[in-house]
Amino acid sequence: MSSNQFFIDAASRHAIFVQRFSAGFGGSFSDEMEAIIEAISEFILDGNLDGVNTAFESYPDLTQQIIDFADSESEFFAEMVNQGSKANIVPLNFSPEIMTSIMDVTPQPMTMAQAVSTFSRSKRNQIQNIVSDGILNGRPLARISKDISNITPLVKRQSMSLVRTLTNATTSNAARNTYAANDDVLLGYEWVSTLDSLTSFICMSRDGLVYPFSDNSPLPPAHWSCRSTVVPKVKPEFDLLSAVSGKRPSVGADGAQLQSARVTYSGWLRKQPARFQDEALGPARAKLFRAGKLSLEKFVDNTGQTYNLRELRALNPMAFERSAAGPFNVRRTLGQNI
Repeated sequence: MSSNQFFIDAASRHAIFVQRFSAGFGGSFSDEMEAIIEAISEFILDGNLDGVNTAFESYPDLTQQIIDFADSESEFFAEMVNQGSKANIVPLNFSPEIMTSIMDVTPQPMTMAQAVSTFSRSKRNQIQNIVSDGILNGRPLARISKDISNITPLVKRQSMSLVRTLTNATTSNAARNTYAANDDVLLGYEWVSTLDSLTSFICMSRDGLVYPFSDNSPLPPAHWSCRSTVVPKVKPEFDLLSAVSGKRPSVGADGAQLQSARVTYSGWLRKQPARFQDEALGPARAKLFRAGKLSLEKFVDNTGQTYNLRELRALNPMAFERSAAGPFNVRRTLGQNI
């Protein structure tokens, strides 16, 4: 079995640890955001409008936690390569400059620092709008205070999504930067997506693709709350060719299982029953996929945006024509972005 299969096995299992870390990290961050909102709500109730403007001064700085996590991830990926190949690579020590790396999330890429700043600014604006609208409309301060408290569940969910995305961006950048620093033994990296029904179309289509170390090569996260990761491709002379049987976890119609590391998302999905394919792709796309008329990469454009059915039909008219099994009816769902 090749080194690459060992890497997919190790990275897929490591992704479970990353998700657990992200849940704890995100829980702490969302609790801090809840405390800020509660403080603002109390300020409003007491008529202390100046407190509203200063409450966000306690907005948590995530930078050091991200850098510490990046260092840990770099050590893991270096050790993974060293154990699974004949290569001998070293981890990187990260800095705030390195951690300004791009998050390739759709619809618009941004740096990790921009993501944190944008989130803080949007929450501040949201709360200030609630206050100003309430005052202009003559609402009692107690009502305004309650309106602010009511956004707490949404802000907590958004906080968790932000941290999940930041965590994945950190892992991906730690991996790519560590691999790229050792390009004398590594050729590039392979995209590895999660095998379950929650995976996005863009991640489905990229699973198993190999990219060079280039600024133009995509890197997870491909979207908010993305769970994809990347593994290195070693040069042939450093391939271990060990007897290790590589595996990757999946959650299909039969529950949690281990799959061969050679299986891509497309190959795995084709083995799932129709009802599971319908859940993952939507009934109309799943029917096209089962008929072999459209592969997964046809469902997204080169920026990662998902085509709706009207756009799919315009781009791939032959796939929507009558087949031996009869007409393909998409009239009911035509134009819906499902």
